[in-house]
Amino acid sequence: DFYEEELHLPIAYSLVQLEHPAGERLFKSALNDESTERQHEALDFLDSLLHPTAYQLLRKASQETAPHARLIRESRSPSLPRFALDSLDSPDRELRLQALHALTLWSQRFEIKPSFRRTVRGRAAETLSDLEASVQRQALLLLGSVGTRADEKHIEPFLSSEDPSHRVEAAGALLAIETRATNGT
Repeated sequence: DFYEEELHLPIAYSLVQLEHPAGERLFKSALNDESTERQHEALDFLDSLLHPTAYQLLRKASQETAPHARLIRESRSPSLPRFALDSLDSPDRELRLQALHALTLWSQRFEIKPSFRRTVRGRAAETLSDLEASVQRQALLLLGSVGTRADEKHIEPFLSSEDPSHRVEAAGALLAIETRATNGT
């Protein structure tokens, strides 16, 4: 009660890690807030909280934020992230961004079978043509995570983008692909 509302979720994050019940209460309060923005903010904190309580809280997301929570849960499960792939076609920019983020995390956490890797690579390359710059940047991150040298042709045009963040993400993606290729992974 003595801290600004902006600090409640970072404090809740720490309290959950310390196994203090007040952390879970603060998250529940944020997830039930009448502001959808506040609910999404709570989910963003839960996305980086790898704790059993976080998974339980993700199941309590409101109907409005349920797709976001589902993507976070999918990024933590070894099952194929089909909902994330399907969400790349959403008209909702935020959902597309969250789906790309979930796919990136999933690909970093779990072994990807070659056939599914090809599917994810193809969808990431397709998403580079999205009209939203933020979605393109997230697609570059995903392609850097799962791509091969064959995908460099999709990434290289972003090296000369007017948007410096595109250039940075493209360079990072190419470096990640080259590192994997050199190390044989």
